[in-house]
Amino acid sequence: MIWALAAALHHLEAQPLAGLPLYPFSVLLILYRERIWAIATFSLAHAALLSIDLPAAANHSVLALLVDACLLIGCVQALRTRDPGSRGRRLWDGVRGPLRATLAVVYLFAALHKLNGSFFDPDVSCATSQMARMFEPHGFPERLPNVSAWFLDEVLPRADADHLAGLGNGRAGSGHLA
Repeated sequence: MIWALAAALHHLEAQPLAGLPLYPFSVLLILYRERIWAIATFSLAHAALLSIDLPAAANHSVLALLVDACLLIGCVQALRTRDPGSRGRRLWDGVRGPLRATLAVVYLFAALHKLNGSFFDPDVSCATSQMARMFEPHGFPERLPNVSAWFLDEVLPRADADHLAGLGNGRAGSGHLA
Protein backbone atom coordinates (compact mmCIF):
# COMPACT_ATOMS: atom_id res chain seq x y z
CA MET A 1 0.00 0.00 0.00
CA ILE A 2 2.87 2.39 0.73
CA TRP A 3 4.24 1.61 -2.73
CA ALA A 4 0.94 2.68 -4.30
CA LEU A 5 0.79 5.89 -2.27
CA ALA A 6 4.38 6.76 -3.16
CA ALA A 7 3.74 6.15 -6.86
CA ALA A 8 0.52 8.16 -6.85
CA LEU A 9 2.10 11.05 -4.94
CA HIS A 10 5.11 11.01 -7.27
CA HIS A 11 2.88 11.37 -10.31
CA LEU A 12 0.65 13.88 -8.54
CA GLU A 13 3.66 16.06 -7.71
CA ALA A 14 5.53 15.69 -11.02
CA GLN A 15 2.75 15.59 -13.63
CA PRO A 16 -0.72 15.36 -12.09
CA LEU A 17 -2.58 14.72 -15.33
CA ALA A 18 -0.13 12.06 -16.48
CA GLY A 19 -0.92 10.04 -13.36
CA LEU A 20 -4.69 9.99 -13.94
CA PRO A 21 -4.71 6.38 -15.20
CA LEU A 22 -2.96 5.26 -12.01
CA TYR A 23 -5.08 7.00 -9.37
CA PRO A 24 -8.10 4.62 -9.51
CA PHE A 25 -5.82 1.61 -9.04
CA SER A 26 -4.16 3.32 -6.08
CA VAL A 27 -7.57 3.86 -4.49
CA LEU A 28 -8.51 0.21 -5.13
CA LEU A 29 -5.33 -0.94 -3.47
CA ILE A 30 -6.00 1.29 -0.46
CA LEU A 31 -9.54 -0.09 -0.14
CA TYR A 32 -8.57 -3.73 -0.75
CA ARG A 33 -5.01 -3.75 0.53
CA GLU A 34 -4.90 -7.44 1.38
CA ARG A 35 -6.19 -8.63 -1.99
CA ILE A 36 -3.75 -10.11 -4.45
CA TRP A 37 -5.80 -8.90 -7.43
CA ALA A 38 -5.58 -5.30 -6.16
CA ILE A 39 -1.79 -5.50 -5.88
CA ALA A 40 -1.54 -7.09 -9.32
CA THR A 41 -3.80 -4.58 -11.06
CA PHE A 42 -1.99 -1.65 -9.47
CA SER A 43 1.42 -3.07 -10.45
CA LEU A 44 0.23 -3.71 -13.99
CA ALA A 45 -1.24 -0.20 -14.35
CA HIS A 46 1.86 1.40 -12.84
CA ALA A 47 4.17 -0.60 -15.13
CA ALA A 48 2.06 0.36 -18.16
CA LEU A 49 2.19 4.03 -17.20
CA LEU A 50 5.95 3.93 -16.63
CA SER A 51 6.62 2.02 -19.85
CA ILE A 52 5.35 4.99 -21.87
CA ASP A 53 8.61 6.78 -21.05
CA LEU A 54 10.82 3.92 -22.25
CA PRO A 55 13.55 3.78 -23.51
CA ALA A 56 14.43 7.17 -22.01
CA ALA A 57 12.94 6.61 -18.57
CA ALA A 58 14.59 8.10 -15.50
CA ASN A 59 16.52 5.83 -13.13
CA HIS A 60 13.76 5.82 -10.52
CA SER A 61 11.22 4.85 -13.21
CA VAL A 62 13.33 1.85 -14.23
CA LEU A 63 13.63 0.88 -10.57
CA ALA A 64 9.84 1.21 -10.21
CA LEU A 65 9.37 -1.02 -13.26
CA LEU A 66 11.59 -3.66 -11.67
CA VAL A 67 9.63 -3.46 -8.42
CA ASP A 68 6.33 -3.77 -10.31
CA ALA A 69 7.70 -6.80 -12.19
CA CYS A 70 8.73 -8.42 -8.89
CA LEU A 71 5.28 -7.74 -7.44
CA LEU A 72 3.54 -9.22 -10.50
CA ILE A 73 5.68 -12.37 -10.38
CA GLY A 74 5.02 -12.63 -6.63
CA CYS A 75 1.27 -12.25 -7.21
CA VAL A 76 1.30 -15.12 -9.72
CA GLN A 77 3.22 -17.30 -7.25
CA ALA A 78 0.84 -16.37 -4.44
CA LEU A 79 -2.24 -17.18 -6.50
CA ARG A 80 -0.84 -20.65 -7.21
CA THR A 81 -0.91 -21.39 -3.46
CA ARG A 82 -3.74 -23.72 -2.53
CA ASP A 83 -4.42 -22.15 0.86
CA PRO A 84 -6.04 -18.72 0.36
CA GLY A 85 -5.13 -17.72 3.92
CA SER A 86 -1.39 -18.04 3.28
CA ARG A 87 -1.32 -16.08 0.01
CA GLY A 88 -0.21 -12.84 1.64
CA ARG A 89 2.72 -14.59 3.35
CA ARG A 90 3.57 -16.37 0.09
CA LEU A 91 3.56 -13.02 -1.78
CA TRP A 92 5.87 -11.42 0.77
CA ASP A 93 8.18 -14.46 0.82
CA GLY A 94 8.29 -14.44 -2.97
CA VAL A 95 9.15 -10.76 -3.46
CA ARG A 96 11.25 -9.96 -0.41
CA GLY A 97 14.54 -11.36 -1.74
CA PRO A 98 14.26 -10.06 -5.32
CA LEU A 99 13.20 -6.60 -4.12
CA ARG A 100 16.13 -6.36 -1.73
CA ALA A 101 18.53 -7.56 -4.43
CA THR A 102 17.11 -5.09 -6.95
CA LEU A 103 17.45 -2.16 -4.57
CA ALA A 104 20.97 -3.18 -3.55
CA VAL A 105 22.19 -3.58 -7.14
CA VAL A 106 20.58 -0.38 -8.42
CA TYR A 107 21.74 1.84 -5.56
CA LEU A 108 25.17 0.25 -5.33
CA PHE A 109 25.70 0.82 -9.04
CA ALA A 110 24.33 4.36 -8.78
CA ALA A 111 26.68 5.21 -5.93
CA LEU A 112 29.76 3.63 -7.48
CA HIS A 113 28.95 5.09 -10.88
CA LYS A 114 28.87 8.60 -9.45
CA LEU A 115 32.16 8.32 -7.58
CA ASN A 116 34.60 9.26 -10.30
CA GLY A 117 36.91 12.21 -10.90
CA SER A 118 34.13 14.29 -12.43
CA PHE A 119 31.94 13.90 -9.36
CA PHE A 120 34.44 15.88 -7.30
CA ASP A 121 35.05 18.49 -10.04
CA PRO A 122 32.63 21.42 -9.57
CA ASP A 123 33.02 22.50 -13.20
CA VAL A 124 31.64 19.17 -14.45
CA SER A 125 29.52 17.74 -11.65
CA CYS A 126 25.77 18.28 -11.67
CA ALA A 127 25.91 18.58 -7.87
CA THR A 128 27.13 22.16 -8.24
CA SER A 129 24.11 23.23 -10.29
CA GLN A 130 21.72 21.32 -8.03
CA MET A 131 23.16 22.99 -4.93
CA ALA A 132 22.95 26.40 -6.61
CA ARG A 133 19.29 25.82 -7.50
CA MET A 134 18.59 24.79 -3.92
CA PHE A 135 20.37 27.74 -2.28
CA GLU A 136 19.59 30.51 -4.79
CA PRO A 137 16.08 31.32 -3.45
CA HIS A 138 17.62 31.86 -0.02
CA GLY A 139 20.08 34.51 -1.11
CA PHE A 140 23.26 32.44 -1.34
CA PRO A 141 25.74 33.35 -4.08
CA GLU A 142 25.26 31.85 -7.50
CA ARG A 143 28.64 30.08 -7.40
CA LEU A 144 29.06 28.18 -4.15
CA PRO A 145 32.50 27.22 -2.86
CA ASN A 146 33.79 23.82 -3.85
CA VAL A 147 32.49 21.75 -0.93
CA SER A 148 33.96 18.46 -2.17
CA ALA A 149 37.46 19.96 -2.43
CA TRP A 150 37.11 21.41 1.09
CA PHE A 151 36.03 18.00 2.37
CA LEU A 152 38.94 16.22 0.68
CA ASP A 153 41.54 18.82 1.63
CA GLU A 154 40.45 19.86 5.12
CA VAL A 155 38.19 17.27 6.73
CA LEU A 156 39.67 13.94 5.69
CA PRO A 157 43.28 14.70 6.67
CA ARG A 158 42.14 15.63 10.17
CA ALA A 159 40.18 12.43 10.59
CA ASP A 160 43.02 10.25 11.78
CA ALA A 161 42.59 6.62 12.73
CA ASP A 162 42.63 7.41 16.46
CA HIS A 163 39.69 9.82 16.12
CA LEU A 164 37.69 7.46 13.90
CA ALA A 165 38.27 4.58 16.34
CA GLY A 166 36.55 6.67 19.01
CA LEU A 167 33.41 6.89 16.86
CA GLY A 168 32.78 3.16 17.14
CA ASN A 169 32.59 3.08 20.91
CA GLY A 170 30.52 6.19 21.57
CA ARG A 171 33.51 8.32 22.59
CA ALA A 172 33.92 10.36 19.44
CA GLY A 173 36.98 12.51 19.63
CA SER A 174 38.12 11.06 22.92
CA GLY A 175 41.31 9.67 21.40
CA HIS A 176 40.96 6.33 23.21
CA LEU A 177 41.14 3.06 21.33
CA ALA A 178 38.60 0.49 22.33
